[in-house]
Amino acid sequence: MNIRPATPADALSIGTVRCTAWRHAYEGLIPREILDHLDPREDVPRFLPVLVDPDGIFLVAEEEGEVTGFLFGGANRDLEPSPYEGEIYALYVLPPRQRRGTGTALLDRFAQAWVSRGRWSALAWVLEKNPYEDFFPRSGARPLDRREILLEGTPLSVRGYGFQDLRGRGEGGR
Repeated sequence: MNIRPATPADALSIGTVRCTAWRHAYEGLIPREILDHLDPREDVPRFLPVLVDPDGIFLVAEEEGEVTGFLFGGANRDLEPSPYEGEIYALYVLPPRQRRGTGTALLDRFAQAWVSRGRWSALAWVLEKNPYEDFFPRSGARPLDRREILLEGTPLSVRGYGFQDLRGRGEGGR
């Protein structure tokens, strides 16, 4: 597996990973109408600007030339003060590659890139009750608040998970 910075040429593959992972993980949690209408081609215009944003960190996992996962993160978007400088906005892996180290490899590379910018902490918001909700706590993040969000008018509950210090992650430390 190769972890590398994403490029604009990856936009459609990233959209495919997101749509496939959403359908797999969020079945029964997000209305079927939303999942049925996911289209990777519609993700391309949304991903292109962030793929070239120097403030963000956008990584892909690649195996045998195929993008099998991605992580996008950067500065914490919270409007309220937070002890967490960064945020993992999205981390998705194709179902056949889940629970095989792809997410961990992406998280480790993000941590290294984030720390290289002189920042140590980051959080992630995760849809509650999805089968992969345990990824961040198993990776060393501590549980934070719960929030309600709206997705196309549907209220959903998300849980925050925070890493207080990412230094050493991916270098034999967690």
